[in-house]
Amino acid sequence: MSNFHSLISSANKLKLKNDYYSALKLYEQALSLNKKNIDLMYEIGSIHRSLGDLKKARQFFFKIIKEEPANTKSHRMLSTLFDYKFENDHLNIMSKLFNSKKLNDVELIDLEFALGKAYEDKEDYELSFRHFKSANDKKYEMTGSNIENLDKHFSQIIETFQKIDFNMTPSKIVDDKKLIFICGMQRSGTTLVEQIISKHHEVYGANELNILLNAIRNNFLTDFKLDQSKILENIKNQKNIIHDAYKEMISNFKISEKYVTDKANENFKWIGIIKLFLPNSIIIHCERNRADICFSIFKNNFNSKNMNWSSKPEHITRYYNLYEKIMNFWKQECRDFYYNISYEKLIKNSEKEIKNLIKICNLKWDDNCLKFYENNKTYIKTTSAVQARMPIYSKSIGNYSNFKEYVKFT
Repeated sequence: MSNFHSLISSANKLKLKNDYYSALKLYEQALSLNKKNIDLMYEIGSIHRSLGDLKKARQFFFKIIKEEPANTKSHRMLSTLFDYKFENDHLNIMSKLFNSKKLNDVELIDLEFALGKAYEDKEDYELSFRHFKSANDKKYEMTGSNIENLDKHFSQIIETFQKIDFNMTPSKIVDDKKLIFICGMQRSGTTLVEQIISKHHEVYGANELNILLNAIRNNFLTDFKLDQSKILENIKNQKNIIHDAYKEMISNFKISEKYVTDKANENFKWIGIIKLFLPNSIIIHCERNRADICFSIFKNNFNSKNMNWSSKPEHITRYYNLYEKIMNFWKQECRDFYYNISYEKLIKNSEKEIKNLIKICNLKWDDNCLKFYENNKTYIKTTSAVQARMPIYSKSIGNYSNFKEYVKFT
């Protein structure tokens, strides 16, 4: 088994460097040594899904439920790979499992998010909502909510930056690679925007990076709070720690493209930091209808502890209000430093908006950006992994209207 563990270890290291194709080969070799390893099958299925090979992803998740019929994580992943208007077999399997009354709450959460999605596809919105609500209620009972702490966190960010001069520039600015930050609320279209931009031959799509957040945590905090004096001190420092952190990542990933995207949604909180330390970078801020964003969050299962606010409609609304408040602050302080793109406009007038988006990124036009859903070179690990690989479609616009009699997002 030493070779098995060695293969897993090597594959994990390759994943950390965003080399998912090489990692996948090693995971598959490891599976050949341990053919019924459920965790490994799930990892491989998830990678195929994130790389856009949906057929292989289905095969692996079905292998899992053949071995473990009650593996509800795999049922939930499969639910993202089907349109249940045309698929009844898997829905029948999930319904039978749900009615067996043999699942614990953790398993039921995954299964009910999957059932909610299936019944939404079938336009049975009442039953769909019933499952979404049940899943979220169970999740809230288990995790609680961090919305109160986030309220304080957002207020402290604004307080820290209120008296900072954004015309300051760091001692060290290097333009060897141009960074494109794509940010906004979860479910606002950030994954779609990154797919479009990263199809350009000069762009490397790095997906969601934690580089900026880690640099802030390691350098700008005192007693777990932002320290304005540390920010000001580092701006004057000859070593630009934010720049150097990204440079190290680019070197480790062996990126040859001139432009690199970072699609960490919550970088919208750190627009001030980006302006101060990476003034030559580009920020694309994605906007979408408030109610559609809030409901889309409600109907998806986010496992991050940072999103424990996402199980109660009133807490989702409160988080959106915090997001809106901080974006209004950045609009006042850094008005011309970032570009807003509307999800609805992008969907309704895609060619015009995509061409404008590429222009904003200071890139020459590349026809591949209109065919962003073909032969994708980027790995998508978010809930949008399937949708962002499809040609642009409009059914997600106004999606909340199908559920507005069951839940309110105002």
